[in-house]
Amino acid sequence: GGILCRCFYLMLVLTAYRFSECRLMRWGWIDKNINAIVIPPDARKANKTRSENHIKPITPEIQNLLDFIKSLRLPPSDFVFQSPASITPKAISENSLREPFKAARTLAGTDLNLDYGRVFQHGIRSMAKTFILEKTGDPVAAEMALTHEALTKIEKTYDLTNYTERVRDVLKQWTAYVMDNIPDNYLMPVSK
Repeated sequence: GGILCRCFYLMLVLTAYRFSECRLMRWGWIDKNINAIVIPPDARKANKTRSENHIKPITPEIQNLLDFIKSLRLPPSDFVFQSPASITPKAISENSLREPFKAARTLAGTDLNLDYGRVFQHGIRSMAKTFILEKTGDPVAAEMALTHEALTKIEKTYDLTNYTERVRDVLKQWTAYVMDNIPDNYLMPVSK
């Protein structure tokens, strides 16, 4: 895949976002005052009637990737992962982003029955949650790191804790681990 596709997959792993949350991420969601990505309720998989934003703290690794994407000098768009083929600003297509997975499936053999969602998307999120739980033992921060609702409505009434910094701490561990385990040249252009 191209450089934008690689950036997308790295962001997907670093943030443990759902595919659509990452693909549709907008520059306008980045709040520099709190150093976080603020996902509005209508952009989340969760019940669309929820009124709260989800706050994903930005770690140094996530910030470096955002800076790298900005340096690509793509045409102006509010989408972080904008379609390079479109004249009008819109997000990169799902098909473009799924091509590398389809290619890997083809290379592995046609008899290999891989479910993209189970093997790849949920696999990344499962790895992130398992890593966070094993490193911290903090199930609430692990759930919130995955953009899940970790507290019931009643718990939210009585628990006034701001979990943003706890989530930031667990994400720092996760993103550092990821970056320590990918090739240094991952974001370098592919020569043909």
